[in-house]
Formats: sequence, C-alpha cells, structure tokens
Amino acid sequence: MYFIFCLTVFYCPKGFAQQAPQYTQFFFQQLAFNPAYVGSSNDIVIDAGLRGQWIGLPEQPFSQNIGIHLPVPLLSSGIGLQVSNDMLGPNRHTSAYLAYAWKWKINRSTALSIGIQGGIIQQAWKGGELITPFGEYDGTINHNDAILPTSTVGSLVPDGAAGIYFNTSHLEIGLAAQHLLEPKASFQIEDQQLDYQYKRHFLAYGAYDFSIGNTIILQPSLLIKSDLVNLQAELHALATINENILAGVGFRGWQPNSFDAVTFLAGIHLTNYLRLSYSYDWNISSLQKTNTGSHELVIRYTIKNVLPSGKGKARYNPRHL
Repeated sequence: MYFIFCLTVFYCPKGFAQQAPQYTQFFFQQLAFNPAYVGSSNDIVIDAGLRGQWIGLPEQPFSQNIGIHLPVPLLSSGIGLQVSNDMLGPNRHTSAYLAYAWKWKINRSTALSIGIQGGIIQQAWKGGELITPFGEYDGTINHNDAILPTSTVGSLVPDGAAGIYFNTSHLEIGLAAQHLLEPKASFQIEDQQLDYQYKRHFLAYGAYDFSIGNTIILQPSLLIKSDLVNLQAELHALATINENILAGVGFRGWQPNSFDAVTFLAGIHLTNYLRLSYSYDWNISSLQKTNTGSHELVIRYTIKNVLPSGKGKARYNPRHL
C-alpha cells in the first residue's frame, strides 16, 4: 500500500484523489459541509462524530469531527465552530472553521439561510512512515528520493466555504461549496517543493419528512457531491419511531464503477437532550475482500439557548404571577 501511495502521490507529476471527508450520517452532520446550517435549531447544538473506514485494511482512514452552533435571534443569524481531523496512513488533515449564517424567517415554519465560513487547514505528512522500493531502512531512513521527507512536515493554509439552507416543517434543502479559495499546501523538502492542491467541491442535499400513522416519521434524504469532474451520491431512508428510536438504511453510489456501500443505522434518544446513533457500511466495491466494513458513531447534545430571543413588547398576565 505504501508503494502504491508513493507512486501515485510523489512519483507522478500530479495525483488526483477524493478530498471531501466521507460521512454516512451526513443528515446529522450538516455543519461539516454547509455553513448555512448554523443556527437552524432554536438551541445550542453540539455534534461529535467518530468514523473508522474500511476496518481491516492497513492504514485505513480514521476521522473525527466536532461542531457547535447556535442561533443569534437579535441578529437574525447563527454562528458555529467546526473542527475535524482526518488520518490516512502517513497523511493527516486537520481543519478548524468559524461559520456565520444570516437567516430570513419567511413564516413560523419556513426559513432561508445564507452562510459563509473561514478557517485554516493543516496538512501533514509523516515522512518516516513512507517506504520506497529503493529505500534503505536499516536503522536509518533513506528513501533514495530527494522529494520524500524523512521526518514529519506540515503546511498551514487559509480556506473558506459558502452555502444556502432552506427548511420548512417537513422539507430541507441545502447547497454548499467547499474550498472556495482552492488553497495550495506547499512542503519544502531540501531543494524540492511538493504542492498539495485543494479543489472546489460542490454539495447538494435534500430531505423530506413523511408521517406514517401517529408513531413513525420516515425521512428519505439525498446527498450529491461533485468536483465538476466526478460525481458521487448517497441515498438514505431514516425512520423515527415514537420520537425516540431511529432506524435507517442507505446506499452510496452514482454509477456501477462508483458503487461503494450499503449502509445501516440505529440510534436512540437517551434523554430529551442527548441522542446517540451508529451506522455500519457494508462495502460492495472492489475493496470488499480487503476490509470488514466501516463504522461511524455520532453523538448530539442539545443545550437550551440563553441568548435573548429578540426585541418585543412585554405582556403581563396576572394569572401567572
């Protein structure tokens, strides 16, 4: 795997790969890809996710993220913070963003938000973990390749994103653009320079709630991701039973050569403020024989918002004195 990694990333003049993080529970982690989502709840929301992808495959991707957002009614807006860390073998990608969204309240149950975010990305490579076919590793590290680092190197670059979010009591629609600045992380290795270019990614999301009887709410959702060269889609159906138990199934793929996984989800509201959900990806691509699937855990904690709700007249009711 390291040999293939070195060939595709370092030996070739240019290498291309997926840059956007993969989340099966995208409907629970919209702040991770759309800054317009901040302030969509009336309370303070904290989301934390942990994902192990392709378990059993050496040096498989491992991701962690945490986001917090809240509405600011006095400004008709919302603010949020998103921090994530993705590790893939000798590569580590860490980012932190501040997000702001202006919210237009169309009526009691309908709103449109426009959001932006700005932050930084740190890209790091653990050169000591790379192995080349002509390297010498007898007590020392010598890749016999001037462009490969022998120790950990890093680069820090600015980044930004923008999005639109529309929601009613039953419908959600989101559009977002990531890596708007197309930042370039540069690594100086002796007299050579290695560049890692981020490309713009565009995402579209939609979901709708259907009531089945008095106890079940079914929410089908669709996420489409593209860099204007390749395209990938995720379709999911989530059922909420008695506003407490969660169960879902999904599929990731756009065309036969990009069919990736069938997904399953289960979750529960432990309290009115705490929700726990787990998903499993059963891989159906050519990687199926090399791993036992992917696991993802998401925790949401809600805190009652203490910020003022807005200007208005005080009305006193003697019955409640």
